[in-house]
Amino acid sequence: MSAGPFADALAMQAAAAAEGFDWDDPQGLWDKLAEEIGELREARDAAHRQEELGDLLFMIANIARHLDLDPMAALAAANAKFRRRYGHVATHLDQLPPLGDPQRIVEMEALWQAAKRLEKASPPVLETPRLLIRPLTFEDAPFILELLNTPGFLSQIGDRGVRTLDDARRYIETGPMASYRQHGFGMAAVLRRDSGDTIGLCGLLKRDTLADVDIGYAFLPTAFGQGHAVEACAAVLQDGWTRLLLRRIVAIVSVGNAASMRVLEKLRFRDEGFVQLTADAERLRFFAIEVPLA
Repeated sequence: MSAGPFADALAMQAAAAAEGFDWDDPQGLWDKLAEEIGELREARDAAHRQEELGDLLFMIANIARHLDLDPMAALAAANAKFRRRYGHVATHLDQLPPLGDPQRIVEMEALWQAAKRLEKASPPVLETPRLLIRPLTFEDAPFILELLNTPGFLSQIGDRGVRTLDDARRYIETGPMASYRQHGFGMAAVLRRDSGDTIGLCGLLKRDTLADVDIGYAFLPTAFGQGHAVEACAAVLQDGWTRLLLRRIVAIVSVGNAASMRVLEKLRFRDEGFVQLTADAERLRFFAIEVPLA
């Protein structure tokens, strides 16, 4: 469905309203909507249903006009919401009962409700002058697949075994999304506000092997050298101080990752030497910062 018919409906309704042909009682809008829904339900053939569906959509446009809302923007947002939530369901399709089994829809509905709960548990969207930092969704799988296989990520952070889009979706679900549910924070997508392009990850992590919450970040090579990491990390730190009421945040960096260490220095992290996450793991550089004094 194109925007044209909705735009035409809104224009005609506005012109008629300017001449006084409009509802002066808001209840009339809802009564008419209920009437149109009833007529669509009672339509007995395809042609009649098509006509009644048109009347219903025309009435929805009228309600949008009265509420000063954009019906196409609302529908686009609903589409995006469905994609996000069904993405959660789709990652479990191979674990569901077969088609035709009544239990299949029961389990799918449970997954749908879990996706809704997950959205409510997600951390807020953060904004900076150049960036948006938002929770990851399954739609970010292509970006995750790309980022986690860049040479810099593989050498400085590690190989997460993400080789396909399904791997990327599982990574999002078992990593960032699980952290959102458990802690209310986690790695988030970093987008450029001017283009909408996703350029990196930044967020807070709670590892079993560290006493404090730590900050993490990774960016595509095309975003290097432009100050994006410092800008995103500063916003994430502020969220940690104000929303999460953290008193101390740490960071771990591979010994040879000079660029990441420069980011931490610019953010005023203090060098606290080295740390090993497990007895047989490599030594990592260890940094920390305390909540700024008011």
